[in-house]
Amino acid sequence: MRALTVIASLVFAVSAFGQGQLSSMVGTLTDPEGRAVAGAPVQARDGAGAVFKATTNARGEYVLNRLPPGTYALVVPAIGFSLDRFEQREIAVAVAQVLRVDARLQWGSNLGTPGDDQSVFNLRKYGTQRGAAPRGRDGKPDFSGVWIGNNDPDPEEPALLPWAVATVQARIANQTRDHPSGFCLPSFPYPGGGLIFELVQTATRLVTIFETAPTYRKVYLDGRSHPKDPNPSWMGHSIGR
Repeated sequence: MRALTVIASLVFAVSAFGQGQLSSMVGTLTDPEGRAVAGAPVQARDGAGAVFKATTNARGEYVLNRLPPGTYALVVPAIGFSLDRFEQREIAVAVAQVLRVDARLQWGSNLGTPGDDQSVFNLRKYGTQRGAAPRGRDGKPDFSGVWIGNNDPDPEEPALLPWAVATVQARIANQTRDHPSGFCLPSFPYPGGGLIFELVQTATRLVTIFETAPTYRKVYLDGRSHPKDPNPSWMGHSIGR
């Protein structure tokens, strides 16, 4: 019993010592006009691939706790197409330090045009809300609602094959003159970019409503298979579960 007590005391002491060495990073996110950016995902990434996450509150403040001492990159993904992706590297965090790192985000591709992108507005109004995911009558998650297209808090860079890299570079070089949307044709099979879109979910289908023509896409959930000939169809034929 005495030996177990000594071991337990040592474990407690080591644990308490380890917790005392952990650090924090705090700060405030603002847009180019100095206004707080609420509901924004914030990440601290170290060189070993560890990612620590937080979300700004209504005042644009974030707190990243329990950071081991080391060097980090502070990352804020793009918000819609109003606020560009932010990254600050080589941030040194000392032992048991509370380090303040404020970030002034820059305008995205729309240069802050008022009313052009609802992403920032929606994040400010709803981004700090928390709660359980809604459920349908069958108990499964109900995705119905309005979503922001590219508000992925942990985006991954696409791994393109060599032929795809060459194709992308060629289309950029010719100013995307062959892009389908340049001919009023559908530009993607799913909602992309920073535009908001709406999902309407029922027991038999999931409908996505978005801005780009043809403005909607249906995914059948009733167990049907693909038709032998899906044409004519703007968006193909989608099934899921």
